[in-house]
Amino acid sequence: MSEREIKNITSDPKSGNIKLETRQDNYDTLMQLIQQAKYSIDIFSHDFDGNLYNTSEITDLLKNFVISNRQATLRILLREPQVLIKYGHKIIELRRRLTSRIHIHQISSDFDESHQTLILVDKNGFIYRPYSDRYEGIASLNDPLKVKSEQVFFNKAWETSIPSLEMQRLHI
Repeated sequence: MSEREIKNITSDPKSGNIKLETRQDNYDTLMQLIQQAKYSIDIFSHDFDGNLYNTSEITDLLKNFVISNRQATLRILLREPQVLIKYGHKIIELRRRLTSRIHIHQISSDFDESHQTLILVDKNGFIYRPYSDRYEGIASLNDPLKVKSEQVFFNKAWETSIPSLEMQRLHI
């Protein structure tokens, strides 16, 4: 989705989209999305932003999500997964304990030009930021059509990704 499309969506008060401008906007919306998740959370991110994801609150919500349902899965696509280990990200310990439910892959070179952050929850909610190093974007707690179209992108990226070797070594 381009910046032009974001402006069109956020200017429509009937769309139900949430305009994101700050870290706090993103954090609050991320918490709401994780709390409503039942089956799947898919994250496409450059570096799994520590300001958003590396907090006890988010880690606890993610843990509760993956243990609440035997079929719940968390898939994370990162450009540089080794950053998680380098900076001692909280998701590492969670993944060590729940290896069958938390999957971390490295984005393939086919998606090197994608600078976005995308979070998809079940078939309803999403956060989309066109530039991963900025907090401006849009979100919705209930937009199945948008999630369905973005899920196509995520699934293509997932299919071409490779499991992070660093993460595989962690559970040996």
